[in-house]
Amino acid sequence: LFVRIFFLSCAAASLLLVGIFFLSCVREEGPFAWLLQSRPFQFLGAISYSLYLVHPFVLDGFRRICMRLAAHGAGMPARCCFVLLGSAATIAIAWLSYALVEKRLTRALFPKRTTLPAANPL
Repeated sequence: LFVRIFFLSCAAASLLLVGIFFLSCVREEGPFAWLLQSRPFQFLGAISYSLYLVHPFVLDGFRRICMRLAAHGAGMPARCCFVLLGSAATIAIAWLSYALVEKRLTRALFPKRTTLPAANPL
């Protein structure tokens, strides 16, 4: 019985928080909207596709390094290293990928169209 009540109260609290988050974003007011409109989150939004593409490769390399550190007895420092340095390296490499590949490729494949002058009516 306790587990059911706990689960239902957690589900209700989660739905309430999601609703507040959604309304805050839709109305563009409140702390969540302010947070999502901040420069760091705008930056992460701009490089999000590059983050999606590069994160498995970068984090796998850091995982291997941190596993070696953990094998030598540095369990918690290895985890902290993985989270902090892995996140920083992933964001840095994603930004490079965005700046050097994604933006240039997008410009090359989809050049901005110039508007043609209006034809003279007869």
